[in-house]
Amino acid sequence: MTHALEGIKIVDISGIGAYASMILADFGAEVTRVSAIPGTRRGLAPVEPVGGNVGAAVRLSKTAGEATHRGNRDIAVNLKSDEGRAIVQALAQEADVFLESFRPGVCDRLGVGYAELSARNPRLVYASLTGYGQTGPYRDRPGHDLNYIAMGGALGMLSGEGGRPYIPLNILADFAGGGLYTALGICLALLARDRTGRGQHVDMAMSDGVLSLLTAVLMDKIVHDEEVRHRGYFLNGGIPHYDTYRCADGRWISVACIETHFYANLCRALELDEFLDHQFDEDRYPALRAALSERFAGRTRDEWVTALEAHDVCIAPVLEQGEVTTHPHIRARETITEVESADGPATQVGVGPKLSDTPGAPGRQGPPPGHDTDEILRELGYDAERIAALRADGVVG
Repeated sequence: MTHALEGIKIVDISGIGAYASMILADFGAEVTRVSAIPGTRRGLAPVEPVGGNVGAAVRLSKTAGEATHRGNRDIAVNLKSDEGRAIVQALAQEADVFLESFRPGVCDRLGVGYAELSARNPRLVYASLTGYGQTGPYRDRPGHDLNYIAMGGALGMLSGEGGRPYIPLNILADFAGGGLYTALGICLALLARDRTGRGQHVDMAMSDGVLSLLTAVLMDKIVHDEEVRHRGYFLNGGIPHYDTYRCADGRWISVACIETHFYANLCRALELDEFLDHQFDEDRYPALRAALSERFAGRTRDEWVTALEAHDVCIAPVLEQGEVTTHPHIRARETITEVESADGPATQVGVGPKLSDTPGAPGRQGPPPGHDTDEILRELGYDAERIAALRADGVVG
């Protein structure tokens, strides 16, 4: 076995679930993505721009797809047609995993729900990724990452002056609480199938995933009734030795010297010995924060990184967006790498987990919708004449 998931076949009709299938594809799973016929949304209805920076949104959608759809084959299908449904059902018949992200009940109405597909293929692991899950009073509500982190409790911990929450990028729900947890759920269900011989339904709500990510932090509230306030908690800037500081060049450095020995090393390295015995003295925190600010403002960020390398302290440069793809450590870990594309090598984020015996490898850059329609249909037994007829009827694209 070259890759951990070699031989696993996945049919992905989801939108936001692409990150989950990307992770699985990186480890050898064969992912067939069912896309909308170009010009329609999931083959159901025309797409209309909805205000805002439409150009940026379209550009982001394309570039994100090139990354998260890497290693996939793509067939464009109109799921609202009987023949389109039959194609997807045939794909699921031979698959190990079926991934969808429609609102609860939609796939049932389309004939590709869990009951229908698992009856045809009892070994199928059927994964549903939604905002609020398949049960509960919010199950049918629409939403996006911002709504899910609000319900999951994370947004309420990200408030600043006046209590208004900061809005982070869509990492916590769409990717961590959603895609990453879905990939984990699928792997667990596949492992269980090896023992039972049966597939099952993986119900992943992004709001559940966000709440799960808060497991350790929420215990302070549950057990001690302690509120996590912005810059009032030891892991969000509430203590001066766990904070960020502006350097002489306007760039920032992160300091996270929680343990006593790291704190002591920091004080000695910065010649702030007067604070050595005051790590837990909150009355001294304002003076310590001011002293750290003054020290770090005296040199550039990279000068500080170099100067502190020999002192065994928990610091790291706050990399700016243009630096992430070129930093030598990130490059050495191949966390930024190049993948194949139609135009030559393309830079993408690499594989996260590094497995020693069955490592992952990012596949070819994600194809446009319908790129592999004919090839996939031929594998299902459709001849050229039938494929041309399906295309002419708007069933496939």
